[in-house]
Amino acid sequence: MLIVLTLCSQRIFLLKRLRDQGLNYRQLDTVFQAIVVSRILYAFLGWGPFLNKELTGRINAFFKRAYRYGFTTKIIEVTSLLDDASKDLFCNMQKAHHCLFGILPAEK
Repeated sequence: MLIVLTLCSQRIFLLKRLRDQGLNYRQLDTVFQAIVVSRILYAFLGWGPFLNKELTGRINAFFKRAYRYGFTTKIIEVTSLLDDASKDLFCNMQKAHHCLFGILPAEK
C-alpha cells in the first residue's frame, strides 16, 4: 500500500503541472479520479478491509491534501470508498452475466 501512496504522490506533481498549464478545477478533478483514485481503488475490495488505522489515516491525509491543492472537488475518505466499492460489487454480481453470479446461493 505504501508503494501505491508513493505513486499517487508522484502523480500530484503531474497534477500541479497540469494546473499550471491552465486546467480548471473540474478538469483537474477528472484527471485526479482517473490517475489517482483509480489506482487506489484497484483491488481495494481485496485489501481494503485489512487496512490498519495508520494506513487509513495516511490515505485520508493524502486525499485531504489533494483537496487542499484543488485537485478534487470533495474530500474523499477510505471508508466511503470501501462502502461504495462493496455496494457496486454486490449489485453487479447479482446480474446473471457477472462472473461471480454462479457462486451466489439461490434466491428464496
